[in-house]
Amino acid sequence: MTREEFERLPEGPPFYDYVNGEAVEVNRPTGRHQQIVLRLGNRLWEHARGNSLGEIYPDIDVELPNGNVYGPDIVFLSTEHLDRYDEASGDIHGAPDLVVEVLSPSTAAYDRVEKFREYHEAGVAWV
Repeated sequence: MTREEFERLPEGPPFYDYVNGEAVEVNRPTGRHQQIVLRLGNRLWEHARGNSLGEIYPDIDVELPNGNVYGPDIVFLSTEHLDRYDEASGDIHGAPDLVVEVLSPSTAAYDRVEKFREYHEAGVAWV
């Protein structure tokens, strides 16, 4: 599938990552998963904002330099990399400074192996 075809998919559920020309379905997060993301994201947001370090984005699409698109639970862009956020599309283009994936039993292997490798190869400093 082309990137344009991927962009035309309706908003989830189901939710998808775009990996090597394929739409990879990812599970809808549970309530507990979302609570963890909310609490952790809030703490990170308070720290980043309180120290003028950059911005925190929850559940945002990240297009890595290789063209693959993932939707991490939490993303941090330092002040010097804020230009990677595209207001028009609402996406991040390029490697974030930090990516947080809250693991769920059904997606732990995908998050820990495949996505971790992709983030590392893209130059994400912290996963």
